[in-house]
Formats: sequence, structure tokens, C-alpha cells
Amino acid sequence: MIKYQKWISKHCENSLENKTIFITGGNSGIGFEATRNFVYLGASIIWGCRNLEKAEVARAKIVEEFAKANISIVQVDLADTNSIKKCVENLVKNNTKIDVIYNNAGVFRIPQGKTKQNFDLVIGTNLVGTYVLNKLLLEHYKNSQFIFTTSITAMFAKLNLKDPFFEKTRYGNFKAYGRSKFGINQLVSYWNENCVANFALIHPGITYTPLIKKAYKSRIFCALAAGFMKLFFHTAEKASLTALLAVEENKKFAYYGPRGPFAISGYPKKRRLMKRYLKGNKNTFDFLESLKY
Repeated sequence: MIKYQKWISKHCENSLENKTIFITGGNSGIGFEATRNFVYLGASIIWGCRNLEKAEVARAKIVEEFAKANISIVQVDLADTNSIKKCVENLVKNNTKIDVIYNNAGVFRIPQGKTKQNFDLVIGTNLVGTYVLNKLLLEHYKNSQFIFTTSITAMFAKLNLKDPFFEKTRYGNFKAYGRSKFGINQLVSYWNENCVANFALIHPGITYTPLIKKAYKSRIFCALAAGFMKLFFHTAEKASLTALLAVEENKKFAYYGPRGPFAISGYPKKRRLMKRYLKGNKNTFDFLESLKY
């Protein structure tokens, strides 16, 4: 059952029956709930997932709920640029139709590690991996809409281009996550200024998702966090409406987030992007362009 049918009926007037939406990490959390909404409105879905077995289990749940759901799965690991290249090659080779690219996948508050190409795991996955994927997709899907997931943590961060992967400075898992999302904001603002595609940034708000379980190992803490976050913030179902509104409006460079204070929770609305994300965005883009992957 779609919980927010009334809101969807009021705010989503355009049919998605002829739309194909590519979602990274759509098999869990907010991406899973967004998929349910998109399928409810008739869209065809392509999931880009790292773990195909888990993705198949998640797809079966949606097909059980929506018998006519059209969900296909391709493998992609944002922590491995070779996997990203192979994914895009397969999409292009098969002449895959994609109307919307929804960048949902990411990692949060994990121990320091490295990607396959030896980048910091958080920065390398959330920023570098997302950059590589969308740079390649932009070559073939210039008329598509590109949606990127940001975070409130970007407000308190700044990408250190002198030491982007914490090779000289002390690592912090929250710091790395915030920097990765700050970088996403700058990358998207730069692309908006220099590309013809439609770009949107979305902040889904604060909610309990499987990322919390991965970030905190204590079962007791996770149980308490789940109860607290459901009580004071909002659910993944409500958080997923932000992506739905972005697809519905399909505006040139828009930023969407919950309407509540500090964009923590609430129904989504179009918000104003802070100017600090626009200043120096070319420096972030040039840094990403200089990487060897």
C-alpha cells in the first residue's frame, strides 16, 4: 500500500507510464521506497546495485505488491570505476532508454578504507564514483534528468582539495561523509552551468535507513535510534517523496528538501541552495577531472 497516495495524487499530475528511471541503490532504504512510488505511477525501473542477490530479493517484494512492476537490475559498484564503466557500456550497448538518472546509492559513517582504485572509501564512493558514473552517462543521455542526493551534513563541510582523501590529515567518518556531499553539491552546480541536461539536488531529510545499521554496530543503539528517528524525524517512505517531486517538476537545476526547519523532515518543497556550494565549484570539477581511474 502506498502510504502517501493523497499527496502523490495532488502533486504528481504527470503520468510516468512512458518513463524509465535508473536508480542506484534502489533495493533498500529511500531508494526502495522511491521505487515503489515510481512503479505505482507506472514507471519502468532499472536498479544499479552492487549485490545482485539482495537486489533480486528486494525486487520480488515489489513485484509481489505490484504485479505489473517492470524492474530490471544491472550490477554497478560505485567503489570500483571499472564496474562503473562496464555498467554504462552495457546500458549503451543495449540501447537502454533512460529518462531519469537518480543517484541514490552511497555509504555513510564507515571505518576508513579504500576503493578499488585506492581512493578514500567514502569520498571515492559518494563523490568520485558518482562523478564517473554520471560523466559517462552524460555522454549518451544528455536529454535525461539527473538527480543527485545530498545531505544536511554538507552545510558544515568543505572539500579539502589539498588532501581530499585524508592522506595527510586525521580521518573522521562524519567529516568524510559531509565532504563527499559538499563535493556533490559543487559538482552538480558546475555541471548545471556547463551542460544542457536538467540537474536536481535532493535532500531527503533525516530518516532511519539500512545505512544506520551499517554505520553503528550496536544492536541496542540501532533499535533506540530507529525508535527515536521515527518519532522525531520522518520515515523512508516520506523521505522518498523528495525524489518524486523532482521528477514531477523536472526543472533546470532545482534543489528540493523537506519543508520543516533545517530541511530535517516534512513534505518536500523546492528550496534555495546555499551560495557557498556555487563558489569555487570549478576547482572541485577540475580536481575530479584530474583523477586517474
